[in-house]
Amino acid sequence: MPSPSVARVAAPWSTRVTTVPDASATPTGLLLRPDGVVAWATDVPDPVGLAPVLHDWAGAPSPEHAPVG
Repeated sequence: MPSPSVARVAAPWSTRVTTVPDASATPTGLLLRPDGVVAWATDVPDPVGLAPVLHDWAGAPSPEHAPVG
């Protein structure tokens, strides 16, 4: 499962970004572009810098998004 804080930060982009479970211990969060290139990664639970990268790659947050959890 992605870090809860990563999923929470990504929730406003849930109409364009999908969080998926992973059995690996690291990285805690990983944002892959559609072409498979890593756009952002972290191995710490606090996803500092994720929101600006999501904005760059997925645009403005959606006004309505899927609930986290």
